[in-house]
Amino acid sequence: HVSGEYTSVENDNGRHLSISDIDKWFHHDSWLSELGVCGWSGITCSPQDNGLDHVGNNDDGDVTSIDLRRNNLRGAFPSDVFRALPFLKALDLSDNALAGTISKDIGQLSGLEYFNFTANNIAGSLPDSIGDMALLKVFHMSFNQLDHTIPYSIYKLEKLRDLDLSRNSLAATIPHEIGAMKELTSLNLAYNSLEGSLPHELNNMQSLVKLDVSYNKLQSSLPNEIGAVTYLRSLNLSHNQFAGDLPKSIGNLEHLDELHLNDNDFKGIIPTELSKLDALDVLNLSNNHFSGIFPIWLTHLFGLKELDISNNAIKGEIPQSIADMKNLRILNFARNDIIGIIPTEMGSLFKLEQIFLETNELIGGVPYQLGELTSLRKLSLHNNFLTGHVSDHLCKLSNEMFLTQFTVDCAGETAVILCECCQCHLHENIIHLDENNRYED
Repeated sequence: HVSGEYTSVENDNGRHLSISDIDKWFHHDSWLSELGVCGWSGITCSPQDNGLDHVGNNDDGDVTSIDLRRNNLRGAFPSDVFRALPFLKALDLSDNALAGTISKDIGQLSGLEYFNFTANNIAGSLPDSIGDMALLKVFHMSFNQLDHTIPYSIYKLEKLRDLDLSRNSLAATIPHEIGAMKELTSLNLAYNSLEGSLPHELNNMQSLVKLDVSYNKLQSSLPNEIGAVTYLRSLNLSHNQFAGDLPKSIGNLEHLDELHLNDNDFKGIIPTELSKLDALDVLNLSNNHFSGIFPIWLTHLFGLKELDISNNAIKGEIPQSIADMKNLRILNFARNDIIGIIPTEMGSLFKLEQIFLETNELIGGVPYQLGELTSLRKLSLHNNFLTGHVSDHLCKLSNEMFLTQFTVDCAGETAVILCECCQCHLHENIIHLDENNRYED
């Protein structure tokens, strides 16, 4: 029957399911049909006592799974769904337009293992009763409007493996109790307003493979215990206010393939312990206060595909051993204090798509060998002391529209580049890579 804002569907056992605006669903051919609840699209039921699977028949079993993602569902989510479906194991209503808050009745789903409300308009705070969902393994509520704090009860969920609360408005700190989540493999709290520091209890989370707390307001130095989470493969701490030196223990994370520490207040020498992370594909240390001589050991991370140390205070020359980084696709050394010439060996890195060397103290010419890089799309060399003529070999890449951004100093008091195919950097007329699309193809 239809009543007011909600459509309430009742099966033979008096069990009902209420979802709003059923007429707007994309996949509803079987809904409200004579098939029965277990025959409806997106609904899975358990077999009845005779051991036969009655999905699609009139004889309904217990509803165990609801998958109504991407169906344009709107309105407030009815709390009586939580009370009516005690045998539910999986609930996926992601990518809809559901609003309202999560009722405390969610705790009655004591057998639920999978919960996904990603990309809706759910607001308010999460209820403490979430801690009653003892079997929960996956909890996704990213891209909503949750605020206040994360309830402490969520850290009692010992079976939880995947927690994603990113892109909300959650505040306060990450509590020490998070260390109790020993089965957690993925934790994503990015794009919130979390403050404070990373808790030392991270060293208890030995199963953690992915940790993303980027785009928050986290401060202080990194705890030395970060190096104890040895199964981490992806660590993203970018766009926070972390400060101080990097702990040497970070070199223990030998399984890391992505390390994002950019846009913080880290300082000091880039620790040589990072040289042990030979599984890295992506290393981003940009927009910090790292100093010292260009670390040659960086060129020994042969698997790197993206290396960004831009906007620091790195000195010294680019080593010839850069030629060993055969997998490199993005190289960004811009806005440092790098001196010397552009190594001709860089012309052997045939997978390179983007090179950013602007705003350094480079001298000499633009190596013609760069014209061999047929995958090159962006080459930024302005604000240096380069001189000479850009070879026709390199200009051919630009003329054939492979190289779509090529910036140099075409005129100046200390350096002049003669180039018929370049975009000129002329004082106020600066053509350079925008910060927001640094990694575009």
